[in-house]
Amino acid sequence: MRTKILFLLFPIFVFAQIQKIKLVDIETKEPLQFVELLYNNETLFSDKNGNFFIDFNSEKIEVLDGNYKPNLMEISATTKKIELQNTVTELEELVISKKPRTIINPQKKKLFAYFPIQSNGVILNEIIFNKEYQNKYLRKIFFKSLPEYYVSSIDGYTSEDFKKIKNATQILKVNIYDTDKKLIFKSKSMEFISKNKNFFEVDIEDDILLTDKPIFIEIQVLGAVDEMGYFIDKKIKMSIRPEQARNAPKEYEVKIWYKKRNSNSVLRENNQLTQTNSYINFGFELEDIE
Repeated sequence: MRTKILFLLFPIFVFAQIQKIKLVDIETKEPLQFVELLYNNETLFSDKNGNFFIDFNSEKIEVLDGNYKPNLMEISATTKKIELQNTVTELEELVISKKPRTIINPQKKKLFAYFPIQSNGVILNEIIFNKEYQNKYLRKIFFKSLPEYYVSSIDGYTSEDFKKIKNATQILKVNIYDTDKKLIFKSKSMEFISKNKNFFEVDIEDDILLTDKPIFIEIQVLGAVDEMGYFIDKKIKMSIRPEQARNAPKEYEVKIWYKKRNSNSVLRENNQLTQTNSYINFGFELEDIE
């Protein structure tokens, strides 16, 4: 009698392990929030607790935020913490300039709802100030905004997921580019402290001299964090809504350009795309050079 031996073959599943790494200040050991990183050609941000998450497949990670060094580091599958040095020199004494300043206030008439800016898009405001405002330093940008609301219609998301979205805190920053679209200023990352916070002031200590050439101002939405401080799933397009005006401002010429982020598409004039004339309602503070 022949005995049949049955071998049962069990499939072996290999699950990718998500690695958590914490960014801390090398001196204070405090967590570094919302630091921009590049890993395996993907842009990441540390969350409110200084953590970011990767599926380890490369030993190199790059810090894109110029306020910290080193810029390029080696990591391993066992790396749990990275220490960065803050390159910004803290002033021991606050020096208040006595040079005359000019305020350009946001418009108050013919305001037109709010301008949607999503995390997956680039909105550049091309601005040329009138002659009377040229040869001054740009010292402050201010604007009003609201966080976005979301419709619970994304496949695969539960009601609990959408509770996190509803209570999410949007994270944004302001970038300034020169005529050649070279980055010359990057603000610290800012967050909506609450749903009622809708006014933002950005101080500019760098000497950005206004001339007859354009500068480009971008409000960049990094995304949003949940109530625990973790960044929310990237598939959800986070956004904010700066206040917009129907008419072009009288103090400067402005065009708004749009493109998809991380794409090879060219910038296109937004008002031609939407067939609507509206402009982000910025305010500015300028300082005389003498």
